[in-house]
Amino acid sequence: MCNPLEMEGKRVMKISDAAQILEISGTVTPEIVQAAYRAAAKKYHPDLNPAGAEMMKIVNAANDVLKDYTGEIEHDTGTGATSDGGQLPASCQ
Repeated sequence: MCNPLEMEGKRVMKISDAAQILEISGTVTPEIVQAAYRAAAKKYHPDLNPAGAEMMKIVNAANDVLKDYTGEIEHDTGTGATSDGGQLPASCQ
């Protein structure tokens, strides 16, 4: 089974996927990421939403991908590229 957060010890979430999870589009700055992360954390934090524990893990991973990113979010081209420039295995694309 393909885990979108980690595979073979590498971060494999695409920047576009991370932006979608945090509901960010267009130009991204660390300040925008921080505000979006805080909003998502309020929504999914397990202390506030017992059903949100698994989603909070995904939100944290998206934040890790984007926290130092500055630039434009491009639409996913479906290439299977990972955030570190690698490729997802065919079973995960």
